[in-house]
Parts: sequence; structure tokens; C-alpha cells
Amino acid sequence: MNSIHDKAFDKRFIAITPDYKVETSKYFNDFETDKSVKGFFLNFNYQSTNLPDKFLPSKEFLDYYKNNIFIN
Repeated sequence: MNSIHDKAFDKRFIAITPDYKVETSKYFNDFETDKSVKGFFLNFNYQSTNLPDKFLPSKEFLDYYKNNIFIN
């Protein structure tokens, strides 16, 4: 993931699920034929993310974010 994904997370368009998979907002479905949207977002939907060696994100936080903040 890169700075574009970081910004999309901040804007609530992507989430990391408690099982550390990427979930993209259904907002992107309206742009599924756009190569950039597909390449930067849709191709990552439900894919496992690379995890850091230390300081894993809290599953409680990820669950809260997905259920209360994420635009889906």
C-alpha cells in the first residue's frame, strides 16, 4: 500500500478488516471501468495486506473503523 491508499483510508474509502484484509468502499463500484480506480483500489478488495513485524493494528480499532467510520 502507498500514500494514495493512506489518503483513501483517511477519507474513509478503504478499510482494513479485523482479519487484515483490504475492503474498498462500494463508492468505487461506480468507477469499475476506470483503469486507475481498478488498479489502485478494486484489485486490492478482499486481499490480505502486508503486516508490519511489530505493532500490529488493534483488531478492536479495525472493527470499530469498519463498522462506524468506513463508507460502505
